[in-house]
Amino acid sequence: MISLIFCCSLCFAQAKNGPVTPKEEDVWQDKAIGATFKTLGKTLISTTDLEKLKRDYIKKIKGMDEERFKNRYSDYFDIIRQSPLLKSKYKLSPDMTRQEAMVKLKALNKKEFCGIVDSIPDAVIAIKFKKYVKEHKAKLENIDFSEKVNFVWNSIRNKATGQNKSP
Repeated sequence: MISLIFCCSLCFAQAKNGPVTPKEEDVWQDKAIGATFKTLGKTLISTTDLEKLKRDYIKKIKGMDEERFKNRYSDYFDIIRQSPLLKSKYKLSPDMTRQEAMVKLKALNKKEFCGIVDSIPDAVIAIKFKKYVKEHKAKLENIDFSEKVNFVWNSIRNKATGQNKSP
């Protein structure tokens, strides 16, 4: 399914705008990566018991001090820094306190979570994807792109749903 989404994204891009030139290739690859992970993220949100997941995250955040909270969620705050809509439309801030994060998290519904996913620029998602692939190079160097997407997505999904030790 992931391969299909990715291939459709690339085919649509080529069909709509003609052949992709080398300079445009990175832009289209970023768009395809972004579209793929946004679709997967919104699918996860749509099929998950969001209220239970929010309660679990709020409980974990309550158990942290401010410093641990900032360290644990630094990747999320980095994404917020690079996503103007997250700051303006959803009032998310890279310097949120634990209390502010819990209040905002509690108030969000599935539609708003999906909007947040859509608000993250494709380039930001692509950068995070490429960084993760680079960090796990030993496991991922001899597999094709769609298998890399599966590997990264499984890691994200497990982390988001609490199947890993920490969120």
